[in-house]
Amino acid sequence: MAFLAVDPLIAANIDLERLSAACPGLDPFTVEVRQAPWIVRTVLPKSIAGIALPWAIYVLPKHFSKPRRELAPLIAHELTHMHQWRTDGVVKMTARYVADYLRHRRRTGSHWEAYNCIQYEVDARSAAEFVCGGHQ
Repeated sequence: MAFLAVDPLIAANIDLERLSAACPGLDPFTVEVRQAPWIVRTVLPKSIAGIALPWAIYVLPKHFSKPRRELAPLIAHELTHMHQWRTDGVVKMTARYVADYLRHRRRTGSHWEAYNCIQYEVDARSAAEFVCGGHQ
């Protein structure tokens, strides 16, 4: 099961120009959103709704089945990660992501505080807020 990343954005009446401004060069008409397979569901914490990899966005089943318009903020967030993957590359993004997490985890001792402080996550939340505006 899959749909295009643009579908939830259109369903929520999101201005696609805002996405283009936040993620230049990323075409949501070409990005597939797939239901997360068992291996992804196994490694992701239960509180995570989805994950972007360089080739697709995977969404956990309980979120995948929601009405498309409700997925717009999540998809905008994950599209930002996809843009980050493509801009920084797999090696650089992975290294920075993990280093950022570990630095904040040592400082705070909390997984969720560390996760929320990862610069890629901060940027993705900010971009999704910009793209979706009042639609969140």
